[in-house]
Amino acid sequence: TPKDKFGKTMTINDEAIYDYFRLATNIPTKELATIKSQLKSQNPRDLKLKLAHTIVEMYDGKKAADLAQKGFINQFQKGQLPTDIPTHKITKTTELLDLLVDKKVITSKSEGRRLMDQNGIKVDSQPITNPTFELEKGTKAIVQVGKRKFLKLI
Repeated sequence: TPKDKFGKTMTINDEAIYDYFRLATNIPTKELATIKSQLKSQNPRDLKLKLAHTIVEMYDGKKAADLAQKGFINQFQKGQLPTDIPTHKITKTTELLDLLVDKKVITSKSEGRRLMDQNGIKVDSQPITNPTFELEKGTKAIVQVGKRKFLKLI
């Protein structure tokens, strides 16, 4: 998805920015020289934003690139929640890890336990460390797994 392309591009090493521009975009050679010099004087994050936007725009169009960039900035720089969080209604008492596996947020309960050991699973911003943590019927909360995965309980 455009969001995934943008996010993955933002995780590349700073040393690879120029190579990505050169090999993965259709940026003109003259502009590549400018980017190379900017790498010495600008914050690499700003150039990565430009790179990610360029890549998404090439494959998905300008509108998708603008939306992916806005979503990335809101989530990772401003600390806001993403706007496209999947939702689930709790109709009976359910173990959190069972729900996350069922909704394919995590691949297994063992992955969930490892994430819990690292404070990587949160319910309403509170780390959950109990692998048998249960969600009661009607629970309303935001579940966060790692930095990028969310599930809204309605």
